[in-house]
Amino acid sequence: SMFVDLKEKEWTLIFSTWAAQQTYDPNNKAALWGSFGYTPDKDVLRTPMKVEALPFSVDEMTISFLDVTKTGGRLAIMWEKTLASAAFTVAAK
Repeated sequence: SMFVDLKEKEWTLIFSTWAAQQTYDPNNKAALWGSFGYTPDKDVLRTPMKVEALPFSVDEMTISFLDVTKTGGRLAIMWEKTLASAAFTVAAK
């Protein structure tokens, strides 16, 4: 699962092994419905995101990859007038 911890101008991208519920079951403690019940004990990656203002507005939250090369790029989240991104590198085989 992917989460973003939103603090003003200090976002953190989180990848976790939490499973997602396909239908809401309040008794299922092994999977999450959205972020309800999230705890960081299953996090496998936490990395800061660069937060920037966009010169235009994005109506729908959009997740995309920017500046992609054979060795890496940036994972980006855009919404309204905000762009948050985290750099990544591709592991060598």
